[in-house]
Amino acid sequence: MDLQVVNMASSSSAADVCPQQPYDVFLSFRGEDTRHKFTSHLYAALDRNKIYTYIDDRLERGDEIGPALFTAIEQSKLSVIIFSKDYASSSWCLDEVVHILKCKQEYGQLVIPVFYDIDPSYVRRQQGTYADAFAVLEERFKDNMEKVRKWRDALTIAANLSGVHSQNIRPESELVGTIVKDILTKLNRNSSYVVKGLVGMESHIREIELLLCIHAQDVCSCTIGICGMGGVGKTTLADAVFHRNSSKFDACLFLANVRERSEKHELYDLRNELLSTLLKEVNLSIGSPSIGSSYIIDRLSRTKVLVVLDDVSDLSQLETLLADQVKFGRGSRIIITTRNRLLLKEIRVHEDHIYKMTELSVVEALQLFQSKAFRDDSCITDYSNLSRKVVDYAGCNPLALKVLASSFLHCNNREDWEEELNKLKKFPNTKIQNVLRISYNGLEENEKGIFLDIACFLKGENMCNAKKLLEMHGFSASTGIQALIDMSLISIKYDRLEMHDLLQEMGRAIDRGIEVPGKRKRLWNAEDAYQVLHNNTGTSTVESIFLDVSKIPEIQLSTATFKNMLNLKLLKFYVPQEVHEERKRQRTWSVEEQQLSSFPWLPGLKAVQSFLTKSRIWRDVYRKVCNYDDKVFNEYCKVYLPGGLESLPEKLRYLYWDGYPLKSLPSQYYPENLVELHFPHSQVKQLWNNVQNLGSLKHLNLSDSPYLIEVPDLSGSPNIERINLSGCTILAEVPSYFQNLENLTYLNLCGCKNLKKLSELPCNLEELHLNGSGIEEISPSIWSHEKLHTLNLKGCRFLKNLPSSSSSSNSGGTGKLKYFRLMGCLVLESVPDNIYNSNRLETLHLSWCVKLKRLPPLSVGRLCCLRDLELAGCIVLESIPDGLLSVSTLEYIVLSETMIESIPSSIINASGLRKLFLTNCKKLKVIPELPSQLVTLEASGCTSLKSVASSRSALMQQPCSNEFTFTDCLELDESARSYIMGDAQLRIMRMASSSSNQSNGGLTTICPGNEIPRWFSYHYHWEGCESNNIQFPKTKTTTKGPMKEICLNFVVSAVVVANAQDVSLFEWVCDCNFKTNDGKGYTRVIYGPSHWRFAIFKKDHVVTFFQRAASFRCEENSITQASFHLYPKSIVHEDENRMSMKALKVKKCGVRILYCKINDESSFLCSE
Repeated sequence: MDLQVVNMASSSSAADVCPQQPYDVFLSFRGEDTRHKFTSHLYAALDRNKIYTYIDDRLERGDEIGPALFTAIEQSKLSVIIFSKDYASSSWCLDEVVHILKCKQEYGQLVIPVFYDIDPSYVRRQQGTYADAFAVLEERFKDNMEKVRKWRDALTIAANLSGVHSQNIRPESELVGTIVKDILTKLNRNSSYVVKGLVGMESHIREIELLLCIHAQDVCSCTIGICGMGGVGKTTLADAVFHRNSSKFDACLFLANVRERSEKHELYDLRNELLSTLLKEVNLSIGSPSIGSSYIIDRLSRTKVLVVLDDVSDLSQLETLLADQVKFGRGSRIIITTRNRLLLKEIRVHEDHIYKMTELSVVEALQLFQSKAFRDDSCITDYSNLSRKVVDYAGCNPLALKVLASSFLHCNNREDWEEELNKLKKFPNTKIQNVLRISYNGLEENEKGIFLDIACFLKGENMCNAKKLLEMHGFSASTGIQALIDMSLISIKYDRLEMHDLLQEMGRAIDRGIEVPGKRKRLWNAEDAYQVLHNNTGTSTVESIFLDVSKIPEIQLSTATFKNMLNLKLLKFYVPQEVHEERKRQRTWSVEEQQLSSFPWLPGLKAVQSFLTKSRIWRDVYRKVCNYDDKVFNEYCKVYLPGGLESLPEKLRYLYWDGYPLKSLPSQYYPENLVELHFPHSQVKQLWNNVQNLGSLKHLNLSDSPYLIEVPDLSGSPNIERINLSGCTILAEVPSYFQNLENLTYLNLCGCKNLKKLSELPCNLEELHLNGSGIEEISPSIWSHEKLHTLNLKGCRFLKNLPSSSSSSNSGGTGKLKYFRLMGCLVLESVPDNIYNSNRLETLHLSWCVKLKRLPPLSVGRLCCLRDLELAGCIVLESIPDGLLSVSTLEYIVLSETMIESIPSSIINASGLRKLFLTNCKKLKVIPELPSQLVTLEASGCTSLKSVASSRSALMQQPCSNEFTFTDCLELDESARSYIMGDAQLRIMRMASSSSNQSNGGLTTICPGNEIPRWFSYHYHWEGCESNNIQFPKTKTTTKGPMKEICLNFVVSAVVVANAQDVSLFEWVCDCNFKTNDGKGYTRVIYGPSHWRFAIFKKDHVVTFFQRAASFRCEENSITQASFHLYPKSIVHEDENRMSMKALKVKKCGVRILYCKINDESSFLCSE
């Protein structure tokens, strides 16, 4: 791509009136002193450096400076004033100085004074020859002494500027060189380079210049790399940086297309071009592998260079062009662009000096595409949605956007656009594919195979699982994945493999290059796989099949479907996880609502039921307990084997068959090579009859297989690591030999309702999941498992107690236990102090253990890592051990629906506590002082609560979302309510004044009361929910100096009541409408209590809320009037709750306006 580079002067404070500047430099000098000596040498040097310079060649000058010279000064970017001995004797020269300084002040013109054979102090103070000159001038201009004064002032100002003194730099040639370098530096720093046709590049240029330390003078040579996928803009970025900075160096070269020219055997030609350009020596030619000449190497070491090596693909290219013996001069900069990050590491480019070029943002991508695809800007709006589809397809890749834009230039209407888009999906653009394929072609066979596997079926896969699958396919996964990352072909995000959509499309196109699907290595396209399976055309070439069975019609496989696929290693028939989760969610909520009928002590209100069934607590208890609906699953799993299956390929290493339809594996199949076997939702009763040689098996998954009657014999599987039997509802026994499976680390028996007892378990077990099972007792040996970090017993409704430590494990046991969940164990009455044994325990969940009467005492120093403690719904629990709530690492405590009467005052020591839930603690009377980091306190329904201690937290809290709710706490005394509202005021003021960028910060406070808080009394309040237009007062200036911009924050408070008890889930919303003095209108919406809250106000309550995101920036005193409307908004089904919303009434409402004056972007000063 040809780039036009335009050099534009940076704006000054008066940029709007700055004249055009065709000249780079204006020379002001005394002709008689320096015209044929120093000035002529300086002008020649400037000319050689292509610095366009204005010089007045007239030998004779009059008394007055002419208009042409004024114009020349104004049209110059920089002025050089050459002060010589007789400079002040020329009134013409002095007029030039005055006008130059005027341009400096008004337009930001650069000025460099040069003191040629004159002491700067003589100029500054008008001494020596300057004193003699002014004696003559004062006599000559005695009628215009004001002019003389201006000349004196101008000389003083100019002489105080940073300049060059000839006596400090000898010889004169070096003086000239120093001045030229100074001029170049100043012009470059004062200029910005705009590359026409580029979008979103400026931030990348700044980052590269920072890496290069481009403005530092004392830096040794520096090499940086720019890496990224093909077409992302590496070359464009390097080119822009090169143009912007090339004038700072002795010699510069942009060596383009290194890879392409190297493939044409032109590498030595490239090196000769590099040396000739940098040394300014025409026809320099070296044909040997090494440079050889020490003289050339010495000259290079004395030359400050800027070199760009573009599109380097191989280490040999760098070894030839930048041989070890080549050392460039001090201050040199080398930029290498490549797709291969590993190359940069191999030449020891520091990791911090490798810049990863990323795609454009969506906004930038749209701007770039539309600038290329539309001849007429008026059409852009009409085609914005279609443009967005193209951008999504291109993945914001600049090269792809430009290529695609040319394809859409010929489209005359929307139908043409749609057709072109559809064509792209079927036939990818060849130009884009060819550019991207360069990276693939440079890969080794191992990396090519891994790349195609990721493109075809592993994109988005968890890293751990992906590595296992790749290794089962026969690849070296770890080294191959790292190589692909270095080549910018894949990335890791949130521990998952990611690949650009265009690269994935390219990889899939490569894989589908063989026309006959049955002869391909990979079958991943649903249509192709269906045809191969339906027609039984698979061959020994096929190595992997990944088929989303929800995308195909029903298919009946023959008994010999896999007979010819002798090399099949990976076979996966699956229903996507999102389909499973959606159906499970629908089924789970239905079951959960039925479960509530078993608890008559719960509130009977529909709103409460709706809330609880969808809350985290109940969802976690029953999410995996409910039976999966086979009918629902069968809608998606459509692979049938009416005649059974003869066998499976013996090379098979990974077998995943969602809804496997047979009762067992084929009798003629010998799974000696099988590493992972997954049959979720299968019809399996007994996987195999005899002992199998399963020495390779590491993972067995038979989850949600409702007909499984016994665990398959795994005694021949010494290497098995993970077993998942969750949801096998009629499974009644776990074999005793399990304790001999020494490599077993994960065992999942959740939802095994017929499982009553559990035999001894292997010593290396790390995770045990029994949630929702029928387990009635746990062996004491469970405490002896030193590696166990997760023990999940939630929803074990028949578990009566937990054992104490066995005599052999009193030393501690379960030393690594981090997650202990007992939620919903409905008959559990007590727990032993073994639950405190692990100093690594982070999560302890005992919620809804409705018969739990006590917790063992906790000694100081135990549970030093506990973060999450949940005891909600323990309805007979009356006290909490004093030490349990004072653990400093605690962040989340749930005590809702318990019978506690007090909270230990030691909770103040839980310094990390962020959230505390006390909902419906009916006997709680006092809340002590709470930790300073607390942001959420939910105490609704605490009907006996009288006192709430004041807290220092409001003054110490960082800006974030805060919620403090005391709904139906009708016994709160006046001082408690005062503390609550005073705390709210302090928090709001702190948030409004903060310079934090957390735009989602806010506060909600609810407590009983019938008056708007007193700190609203001098602002706006009214009866009902909607205000009239409020006239804004003029703000008072509370700080020195002008502050033109302010930030308005609004605090809303209301007295509300519910006239019925069928009020459903809702949130408070306040619409704020403003008018400004220019007649424009603006709206902000402030949201009150979070959407998952519910509240039934039996009496008047005061709701106060503030949301920082709803703040409004404007000119000071520009708001003339405002109106506010407060209303409740249903957050469930609108049709069902329209009537219940009418039961809510707003009695009073008020708004507090906070004027936050912005001193700068990080400083706010708020007042009320």
